Amino acid sequence: HISIPRGLVFAQITLVVLVMLTWFFAAAAAPYAETGAVDYPLPLVFKKVWGSGWMLTAFSALAVAGMIVSYNGMIYATSRQSFSLGRAGYLPKSLGAVHPTRRTPHVSLAVWTAVTIVFILFGYFYDKATAVATQSPSSLAVQAMPDDKVLALYDKGSYEVVAHDGMRRVIAQRLTLSKQTVPHFYLSLDCRLDTLLGARERINRVAPKEGPRAYKVSVNDFVIKALALALQHVPAANATWTEAGMLRHRHSDIGVAVAIEGGLFTPIIRKAELKTLGEISNEMKDLAERARKRRLAPHEYQGGTTSISNLGMFGIKSFDAVINPPHATILAVGAGEKRPVVGDGGQIEAATLMSCTLSCDHRVVDGALGAELLNAFKTLIEDPVRMLV
Repeated sequence: HISIPRGLVFAQITLVVLVMLTWFFAAAAAPYAETGAVDYPLPLVFKKVWGSGWMLTAFSALAVAGMIVSYNGMIYATSRQSFSLGRAGYLPKSLGAVHPTRRTPHVSLAVWTAVTIVFILFGYFYDKATAVATQSPSSLAVQAMPDDKVLALYDKGSYEVVAHDGMRRVIAQRLTLSKQTVPHFYLSLDCRLDTLLGARERINRVAPKEGPRAYKVSVNDFVIKALALALQHVPAANATWTEAGMLRHRHSDIGVAVAIEGGLFTPIIRKAELKTLGEISNEMKDLAERARKRRLAPHEYQGGTTSISNLGMFGIKSFDAVINPPHATILAVGAGEKRPVVGDGGQIEAATLMSCTLSCDHRVVDGALGAELLNAFKTLIEDPVRMLV
C-alpha cells in the first residue's frame, strides 16, 4: 500500500487543468486573431501564442512532462516504499531504482525536460514540412519579389516601413489565393435607377422617423435585396464549389464589404430574400457601425453565398471585384450618374445609370448562367416594386 500526499495530488490535477484551459483559450482566440479584432474576449497573450501546430505539441509535451514529474514527486514522497517497489520491478527504473533520498526527482526532471524539447522540435519541423508539402503547384510556382530586391530599388531613408497587422495579412493571403485558384470572368451592364430613386424617396418620406421601427433606406439596401431575390430566381448561381460536389444554398446570405481603417470587413445579411427593405437597412447600419469599430463576432462575417462591393459613394463608375472564397460571385457596384440614353421613341434623354460588374467563378457559374443572374438583378433594380411582392 502506498500513501500519496493529498497536496501532490492537488498539484497534479491543477497542472492538467491549467494546460487544458490554455488549449481552450488559444482555440477560442484563433478566429479573432486572424482578423485583428480588438475586442476578442481573451488576453493578448493567447492571441500571440496561437501561431501554429507546434505550440500545441509543446503544450502536449509539457503536460506529459508535468504529469510524470508530479507523479515522480508522489513516489518520492513515499520514501522507502518507492525504493522497494523500484527494486521489485513494479516501477520504471528512473522512478524507483535509485534511492529516493538521492537523485530520483532530478534524474526524472532532466529526462522529461529533454523529452519535451524533442517533442517541440519535432512538432516545429513537422509543421514546416507539412506546410510546404500541402502547397499547391501554382502557389509554389508563383513567387513574389523578395523584400531585399524590393528595398534595393529605393534609396535608404526615402521610405518608412509600416509593419503589416493581422487583418492586412489575412486580406493579402485570401485574395492572392482567390486570384491564383479561382478562374474569374466578368460580366457588366448598366441599370437605370430613375424609378428606384423615386420609390426610395417615397418610402423614406412615409417611413417612421423615430422609435424601434424607424428606418431610412439607401440605394445599397435595394441592391442587397435585388441580388438576394435574383439568386432565388437563378438558384444554380447560388452555389459554392467543393471538390466533393456543388453546394446549392437554400437562402441568399449577402456579404457587404465595409471599408475600415487598414482593411475591410464583409458582414453578412442572412436570409436577405426574406427581409424587408427596412429590416435590411437597419441591420446593415448596425453591422457597418460595429465593423468600423472592429466589434463583429466571427459568425457575423464568415460564410455567406455572395458579396457586394459598392464604391459608388466614391464616384467610381465601374470596377472588377475579386471573389471572396468560398463565394462563387461578387457584384461590383459603381456610382449612379446622369448619362444620355436613347428613349423608347428614339429621342435622346437624360437618365440615371449605375454600372454593375459581376465577377464569377467559372467552376460554378458559366457565362450564360452569370448573364441570367445579372439580368434578373437588373430587372429588379429597374422595377423595384417586384421586390415588395
